[in-house]
Amino acid sequence: MAGRITSRVGLHIAGAALFWTALGNASVVAQPSRSYDVDARVTVRDDRTYRAEQTVRTRVLTEQGLAAAASVHVPYIETLETLDIVAIGIERADGPRTSIEPAKVETRSPGGHPDARTKSVAFPDVRVGDTLVYTTVRDVRQTSFEGQFHYAWTFARSEPWARATYVIDAPSTMALHADVADPSGALKYERVERDGRATHTFSFEAPPGDVREESGAVAPIDRDPSFTLTTLPDHLALAAAYWSGAAPQAVGTPTITALARDIMRGAETAGDKARAVDRWMKRNIRYQAQYLGRERWQPKSAASVLTAGGGDCKDHAVLMTALLDAVGIETEHVLVNLGASYGLPKLPPAAFNHVMVHIPAADITLDPSAALAAPGVLSLQAYDKPTLNVGKGGARLARTPPMKAEEHTTTARTQLDIAAIGTVTGRTTQTATGIFATSARAAVLRFAADGLGKAAEQRLAALGTPGSGTFETTSPSELREPYAVTATFALADQTELPLAGNRRMPVGIPVHARPGQFLLGPRLPGRKLPFVCFAGTQTEEITLVFADGLALPRVPQERKILSRVFTFEQRFALVGRRFTATRTFTSTVPGQVCPPLLEAELDEPLKQVIESLGTMLSFPGTAPRKK
Repeated sequence: MAGRITSRVGLHIAGAALFWTALGNASVVAQPSRSYDVDARVTVRDDRTYRAEQTVRTRVLTEQGLAAAASVHVPYIETLETLDIVAIGIERADGPRTSIEPAKVETRSPGGHPDARTKSVAFPDVRVGDTLVYTTVRDVRQTSFEGQFHYAWTFARSEPWARATYVIDAPSTMALHADVADPSGALKYERVERDGRATHTFSFEAPPGDVREESGAVAPIDRDPSFTLTTLPDHLALAAAYWSGAAPQAVGTPTITALARDIMRGAETAGDKARAVDRWMKRNIRYQAQYLGRERWQPKSAASVLTAGGGDCKDHAVLMTALLDAVGIETEHVLVNLGASYGLPKLPPAAFNHVMVHIPAADITLDPSAALAAPGVLSLQAYDKPTLNVGKGGARLARTPPMKAEEHTTTARTQLDIAAIGTVTGRTTQTATGIFATSARAAVLRFAADGLGKAAEQRLAALGTPGSGTFETTSPSELREPYAVTATFALADQTELPLAGNRRMPVGIPVHARPGQFLLGPRLPGRKLPFVCFAGTQTEEITLVFADGLALPRVPQERKILSRVFTFEQRFALVGRRFTATRTFTSTVPGQVCPPLLEAELDEPLKQVIESLGTMLSFPGTAPRKK
């Protein structure tokens, strides 16, 4: 479920991040390279469709802004609306305005959706100081819900806004609800009624000062100025509008009833039956994004989804509902935002872009369109989120559970055998649960596409230990946990002998990031915005087996680092000719939004964690000099 109706709305992204490396330090754009000045007028018709005319003036401020400003690409959905780009020109900093003929506008089909289109225009010979001007005319012929109007915008700090005015003109008899979310006061709202029309004006002036975007921060909708104007008075009204279209589609058929009994044969509890349906759907019903017209919110029938063998998230939801309803198990559709938004705007519907299923009798939420997630495991961006639940029993606001460290775990166990001549061979087995298991399955799909040998070679090179190897994988459709991925490898470089001095410890081929990386996000000194963080446990166990005759390393000191939101332990052991290093990082953040003040608190202990990951092996004697 997604659409173009507002800058807030994201897309359901199938799959999961691989988490191979740390997210690194954040980059910050402190000085804008261009600035936006926008004037828009929206005229709403009696049937709630509308015409929007918007003029955008982009001033190029620096050389870095030339490439970003020199071309414009405006998306639209052909079945919903028409779009034209008119009045195109360049106001030269040192001369008269240059006009560009509308015939220069190109219409393209970007792919991914049969009715998606993009209007594009290129501005020639752009110079610093120029102002690029264009006007779009968008005629929306079909709204998300019949008889409903919705318009919203968020002034994200990641975009170089200077000022903007949005004027929305509608019949005065139309009951419109307005919300302005902006504690800074930079966004103003005014309503004026005259001659049977009501004019709603939203005016934004960017506050002075250095406005910076922060990597890893929560989504703009949660913290930047935004407005909404809609005929939907609250989220429960949205639920009713959604369910009026979804409920008739979730009706079973004799085929669905027979299938349901077959799938759930042997399952006793409501939870077991729901998990059985979830597993079957993930193996047999493909995820296919569909954002045509009202299908952005209204699913297809359960029977047609079964026949087609696929559909988008809400299509999966109606089929699961029909299958469970066939054996008397009640369900709720769960509307949620898959993205970095963890709050709930006062007015709908921009906060939601995905549908899952909740089974009240078992108190479990399932995501049948997340094909790589085990039953009961949500997508990474679905934890600790406000939701709108709706079903036969009515509608309610709820929230998905926050992540728990013991439910999302990954362990990489590596054995490296160092031969008497210095060659190094090894084997790494990564076992994972929760979101880490989901991402490991995604990694296996990528390995298969790239070639198992090539994937191992690329991973070894990325870790700074080039070599060759291959992955031994279990089918990604295997949803039992823990899920395991194994790799065997041989390093290209022989260990320099004799072993003496300090030597770097190889880590094998872990699928995930090393302990302390990923869960708490990227570091950014002086952070001012809340940022996204996750709970989980990351462990690595590296065993080096030294051939007879080779020197053995000294045993380093153990280390334990404690923080308010994480613990890190590093232990070492030397038993016979086997040296083992074990590191465990556990993030216990209570929710998926961390306050900006926590950044300073994390800085020093996380530096110590990274330092610990680089602990060197120390051998007696002096290492030979490099030639």
